[in-house]
Amino acid sequence: MPAPAAVEMPPLQQQILNLAEWVSALVDVTVGPAAVATLKERIGRELKTTFASTFSAEISLAETLHLDVIARYRKRETGKKFLVNPSRA
Repeated sequence: MPAPAAVEMPPLQQQILNLAEWVSALVDVTVGPAAVATLKERIGRELKTTFASTFSAEISLAETLHLDVIARYRKRETGKKFLVNPSRA
């Protein structure tokens, strides 16, 4: 079976992923594997409650630059979160 092809990411995404891996390793070393397992279990259990999010609109990265859209998401109203989807056209 051939090795999977390398996934190319934009530099910023790669930096964020590297930081997340570093923080994850740091937490693992700091609190230990048992605590990490407990945290993962809690996140899995609460994924659709504590960590759930609802969005009033999904916008593309390009739409974040439109003045009318800026006026809407700039208000920062309760219950009016915007999901920025960079893969949306």
